[in-house]
Amino acid sequence: MTDDATASDAASGGTESDVESNSTATDAASNGTETTDEPETVSLPRCPRCGTPIAQRTMIGPGEAVAGPCGCRVAPPDPNRSDSNSDAE
Repeated sequence: MTDDATASDAASGGTESDVESNSTATDAASNGTETTDEPETVSLPRCPRCGTPIAQRTMIGPGEAVAGPCGCRVAPPDPNRSDSNSDAE
């Protein structure tokens, strides 16, 4: 270890072994089983015209929207209703 590194470690309150143990702990946490390669299952509302899942709605007028990605014209989303129960009705 050089004098510059020792001075910076002393100023920060850490040592080289502290840095190594912290990086090892970070590596162990990032390799844990918390994350999976499986994509999350997301329930999207279906287009009332063609049945394709609607990923977005684009407003084209005060009472009209275009569903994406299918492009069908649909009613705009109701701001008083959450997306989670839009399939229920």
